[in-house]
Amino acid sequence: MHCTHCNRFLHEPAGISCPYCGTRIRINDEGKTGETEARFPWDSLFHDSNPLRLLTITATDALFHPSRFYRDAAARSRKLLPALLYMFIIGGIGITGAWVSTRWFPAGDGIAIYHSLFFDNGMISPAALATSPLLLSLELLLTALYVFITLRLSRFRRCAFSDLIRILCYTETPMLLQIIPFIGTFLALPLWIYSLLTALHALHEESRLRILFQLLLPLIVAAALALIIILSGILGGIIAGTGMLPDWKHLIDRW
Repeated sequence: MHCTHCNRFLHEPAGISCPYCGTRIRINDEGKTGETEARFPWDSLFHDSNPLRLLTITATDALFHPSRFYRDAAARSRKLLPALLYMFIIGGIGITGAWVSTRWFPAGDGIAIYHSLFFDNGMISPAALATSPLLLSLELLLTALYVFITLRLSRFRRCAFSDLIRILCYTETPMLLQIIPFIGTFLALPLWIYSLLTALHALHEESRLRILFQLLLPLIVAAALALIIILSGILGGIIAGTGMLPDWKHLIDRW
């Protein structure tokens, strides 16, 4: 038989899960053939004897096979606690790796400005390292609230807030790239954006371009309104400076 998750051929299964990816196995009543149960592998974290193997498989699939991974996560993942734990593990590894790499390879001015809140003299600050769980939680909550409210205003297929939180936890996987000196931070950001769009594509069954436009629309509207206000102020200042404004007091007195 074949595992429905990793598609590898299985001989006589030695246990209740696939030895390659950890997906739980169900044998039919006759006992002659079997099939794998459609369960997200990371959900069985607390029942697996080798969680490090599950972590490696999950992170590898999320990085190198994002379309398949987030499709499976949207369809089969049911547990929030393992997803939150995955986010803290991956985020902690990424931030700790960034701290170690920047101590050995101090970041240049470009990265220091790009991460002014997290870097101190070209190195990631100890404060950011110590408060990483809080920063990760805040990032997750703010991202989920913005995405949930923005997409709720559209006609996309609606999903529960807990489902959104759960799948967004796995989009933290590109943070692992921050352990790469010099370029890791710049690689992590675009891959995080792509992971976010791919996860929402799997969750809402809409195209990535439409989701991207819907997410950017409030920012575009806000920027346009701010630009109109600024231009109106500048134009009013120019008109006032040239004396082109009417003398309202004189007109009122005449009236």
